[in-house]
This record gives sequence, structure tokens and C-alpha cells, in this order.
Amino acid sequence: MLRSSVLLAASAYIAGAAATLQSCLQAANVPFVDNASGSAYISAIRPFNNRLWYSPVAVVQPTNTQGVAAAVKCGVANKSFINARSGGHSYANSGNGGENNHLIIDLAKMKAISINGESATIQAGNRLGEVATALNAKGRALPHGTCQYVGLGGHASYGGWGFFSRAWGMTLDTVTSMEVVTATGAILTASATQNSDLYWALRGAGGSYGIVTSFNFKTQAAPANVVTGNYDWNDVTPAQASSIILQYQTFGRSHAPAALGTGLELRKGSKAGVLKLHIGAIYIGNADTFTNSVMPVLLNQLPKPSKTELVNKNWIDTLAFLAGGSIDTSKPDTPDAFFAKSIMTPSDQLLTSSAVTYWTNYLANTGFSSGSGDWFIQVELYGGANSAINAIDPTATAFVHRKRLFNIQLYASNHASTFPQSTIDFMNGAADSLIQSMGGANWNWQAYQNYIDPSLATDVAQSKYWGVNFPRLQQIKAKYDPNNVFKTIPAQAIVGSTAARKARLA
Repeated sequence: MLRSSVLLAASAYIAGAAATLQSCLQAANVPFVDNASGSAYISAIRPFNNRLWYSPVAVVQPTNTQGVAAAVKCGVANKSFINARSGGHSYANSGNGGENNHLIIDLAKMKAISINGESATIQAGNRLGEVATALNAKGRALPHGTCQYVGLGGHASYGGWGFFSRAWGMTLDTVTSMEVVTATGAILTASATQNSDLYWALRGAGGSYGIVTSFNFKTQAAPANVVTGNYDWNDVTPAQASSIILQYQTFGRSHAPAALGTGLELRKGSKAGVLKLHIGAIYIGNADTFTNSVMPVLLNQLPKPSKTELVNKNWIDTLAFLAGGSIDTSKPDTPDAFFAKSIMTPSDQLLTSSAVTYWTNYLANTGFSSGSGDWFIQVELYGGANSAINAIDPTATAFVHRKRLFNIQLYASNHASTFPQSTIDFMNGAADSLIQSMGGANWNWQAYQNYIDPSLATDVAQSKYWGVNFPRLQQIKAKYDPNNVFKTIPAQAIVGSTAARKARLA
């Protein structure tokens, strides 16, 4: 049923002016698939988030930057919106346009990696597992997420949080330059000395400004030893969960060393009125220091865990452990059907006892209903004392989220034949119960682009994803993409010239 509706939507569009787009792509010798390609098209547009299927007018599969540039020129000539796709893990399915009838440039065949000392040049079609494997072979590493299937392009363009970010920064903080195809089909270098305004915008809002085909990174030496600790509490009451979260906040704000990456996770308990709680932590360094000096500062303030696990591994084996056993990307990725949101808490407006208690009561009770879905909430320690993320000024890059303590990911999946509105309502309520009890509009919360929520209103997206950097982003958009060729959802608010866009479509 879903496949049929996708093909039908694509057919309705392609029957019109889009036929000339295919002709242009064929003339440029750029490989592509469209709805006439049958199962190959369905395979090419299959999303990670099965809740959101969209039908691109075509999916281009270039093997080099010149092919990307040719595809962009064809798209512009035929008045198509254009989006890049790297790993296809966008929560909003932005890799298929976030809506129907976009031209998609799939970078999956662009996977070159070159490592020279501490510098690495990596094409945007690589997935994180491939990046980590290649770097580790040369004794090098980058800060990035733990899911091996996530594509480097979106990850590094919009943030790139991971357990090693408090020590080394976000993935985008390690980018020294980029090769990018702009809305005219030009191939530019963006760096601190070349097209520096574009370099600024691409680190935090990349998809709205061009298609990054390759990144240059400054890497770290791969640590010889990483300690991983996992601590579980089963069926804690809302009051107990609230107490643990507040102690975790105190620890994270003042005591967590930069070498420590950690997250607290909440899940549905075995019955209404209780929650499962998990704290995971990685530490770059000595196991004795971790167990005897670092974690006791937190654990001595908490109830005894029902289960404790300690693992001591090298860098690459730690990444495999965090990914569930392997970072191999040769096996097919497993899709999900979900709705997600995020809340980034300000460092100077800490979660209050009353707000957290109200929040955990909502999660423990409303969250147990059958309509809530299979959900988790991850309270990721992002800032605090010694965090490399917060050492950077909020206006230094387009990525504004620097004065933050927690990055809270709210995620609910449901595999019913039609995604239930009740699951979406529960997730929205989970966010609102915390935001409103913290003062609503008076609480300076933000949201993380890589946990993007396409249902946010445009003005909310502007404020929460880019904050004070939004006006400059609009100015740079007007310079490099005034016609909004690279339209992204819900970031469509970053436009350079409405009049120019209307003229192009006329």
C-alpha cells in the first residue's frame, strides 16, 4: 500500500515538467533512478524513519564532485528543490526532501578517505562505522555518534554529538575545511580563509547552503584505553527518579571531567507509576581512576544500582561495544517508525526539583499507556565543567548550542500499520511537561538539529535550532542560495529572497 502511494505521488509529478530533468541528467551522464525504475526506486528512497515516506522526483547517484555539480545544474534548470543524502538517518527524512518531489543527490558512492598525520580528508558518503574503522587503522579518531549507519554528511553539518564530545568537541568542531557544491553548481572550498562566511554557515546549518562532498578534519590520537560503565535501576518511583536526575545534574555541572562522556536514560517501567533508569558512561583513561575517583562522586549519592557492568577496551572496540557489538556497515540497516524531539537545557537555568518531579510523574503514568509506544528519553551530559563543546562561543559557528548542560532526546517508536497519534501526543506531552514546569517561554531551552522535529512551527524552529545566529544565517543564505534551491524541512525558514524564489518558479 505504502509503495503504491509513493509511486503514484511520484508519477503525478514526473508526468509533467520533470521529464526534462531526466533528460538533462542523462545528457550529463549522471546515474539516477526514478519512479520508472520500479523496485530500484523504492529501495533508493526507503527511509530510516518509516513514519515518513516521501517520493523524490529522482535520486541521483554520482561518483564524484563533478557529477554532483552537474546534477545541481540540472535541478536548478528544471526548478527542482535539491537535497543531499549521506546515510539517510535524518529523523525528518530530509534525505528524501522532507516532502514530495525534491531532487535527491545520494552521496553513498562517494566514500574516499585519505589520512595524513593528524589530518583526514573524508568524503561525505561515508557512514560513521566506515570513518571510525579507517581512522583507527592509522591510530586516529574523531568525536562522533555511536550508530555506525549514520552518514557523515548530515552528522558533521548539523552537530555530531557523541560520548567523546565533552573531551574533543562536536564533529563539526573538528572540521578545518569543506568542498561544497553551491546552488549555481560551482565547486568551492569553505574554510577560515576561503569563503569564510559559508564555512561558518555549513557548520550547523549545512543542508541549507550547499552539498558538502568532502570534509577535512583535525583528528585525535585514538585512545589506548577507554572504560565503559553501565548502571541500571529497575522500577524506580517518580520521586526516586527525580532525585537521581537532580544528583546527576549536580555531578554533571560541577564534577564531571572532560574525559567523561555520559547519558542518563529513562524508559517505561514494568507497571504504571514506575520507571526504568540507566546511566551509561565512558572514560578516556585508567580504569582505577574511573571506578575509584570519578564515578563514586555520583554513585555515592544514589541508591545502589540493581545491575552494574564495567568494560575496559581500546578505542575501536569501545565503539563496537557502544554500537551493540559491531560497527560493520555491510549488513543492512534496521529502519524504525518513530517520532522524536529534543530539549537542550541552559547551563544557567537548571532543572528544578518541582519540574523534574512533575516530569517523572508524567512519564511513569501517562508513559505506561499502550498508546505511548516503545519510548526512551536520553538525558545526555553535554556541557558542565570542562566540556570542550561549551568552550566555544555560540556565535563562532552556526551551531549556537554552547551554553547548554543537557541534550535531552525524546524518542518513541510504534510499528502499528498507521502510526498512532497517541504516540505523538505522548511525546509532545513529555516535552511540554518539562518545558512548561520550567517556566515555558521564560526558560531558555533550545533544540538539537540532528534530533530534528519537522512538526515544529517555523518561528519555533528558527529560535530553537539557531537562536541568535539566525539573522546571519539568512544573510548568508541570500548570498549563496537566494532562490532556496536547497530547501530543508523544517529549516525552510532560512531563505534569502522570497521574491527571487517566486520569480524562479514563475
